[in-house]
Amino acid sequence: MHPAAAAVVAAMAEAGQAEPHRMPLAEARRLLDGAYAAFPPLPVAAVSTVRIEARDAVPLAVRRYVPDHPGGAARRAIVFAHGGSWVRGSLDSHDRVCRAVANASGLPVVAAGYRLAPEHPAPAAVDDVVDVATWAAGRPGTRELVLCGDSVGAGLAVAAAAALRAAGVPVAHQLLLCPIVSSDLDRWFDPVYDGVLLSRAELAWGRSLYAGGADAAGDPLGLLGPSSPPTTVLAAECDPVRPQGELVRDVLAGAGVDVRLHVAAGMVHGYVGVEDVLLGATPALDLGAARVTAPG
Repeated sequence: MHPAAAAVVAAMAEAGQAEPHRMPLAEARRLLDGAYAAFPPLPVAAVSTVRIEARDAVPLAVRRYVPDHPGGAARRAIVFAHGGSWVRGSLDSHDRVCRAVANASGLPVVAAGYRLAPEHPAPAAVDDVVDVATWAAGRPGTRELVLCGDSVGAGLAVAAAAALRAAGVPVAHQLLLCPIVSSDLDRWFDPVYDGVLLSRAELAWGRSLYAGGADAAGDPLGLLGPSSPPTTVLAAECDPVRPQGELVRDVLAGAGVDVRLHVAAGMVHGYVGVEDVLLGATPALDLGAARVTAPG
């Protein structure tokens, strides 16, 4: 494990921070919302938060980031879904990640404030990401979308991208950060790193609250195939769900899809967005940026 990443893991252990499934949900949500607060802020050109009306008149919060130096692919926007095991996370918890993605790519990022389980079980989260992406696609100057997500948010991005393609909305790329796309933790989970910022028990707990008895909910693996857009996976070596990033690579490569997997040596779950602090550079995001801005 990279020394800087190990220091973060050790600091959390010394603080005696309990696993999310072992504390009141409200407290678990508060802790994740403040997780990136200790890192130096990342300036962007502009940030705005609005509310949109999704299906069934559901109001959703959307946060839009304009990069410090706009560029990248003309008329392309990134729609982002945060992580949090389906039950926590927010626009605030992943604010720094969105800033980093916007600045690295030169593209605007639209973050979806999707509804959380257990108050809103499946398929609410996917529906909300689809509705935010549809809203983003209808903004002046936007021609194509990039679907991006972190952790379980990457799985939501995969599911939303499939729904958008079926509806005729162009999806140019998928950028998946430490993705979780399968509930089969017997095969696609590395026990060596169980509990390093993410545990098997937390994922099982979150999925039970989100999906209940629905076998397909939380398992977008089956939506990956020949019709999937070009995909970039940014994984971490010391992440218990690293095998799921490798699985995405293998499934898409087998289907003939343009896919690239980058495994950051010594990094842990959730490292994307704080690479500048942990590594002193941003090699993973640089790769992701080059891929999402490449001409279609």
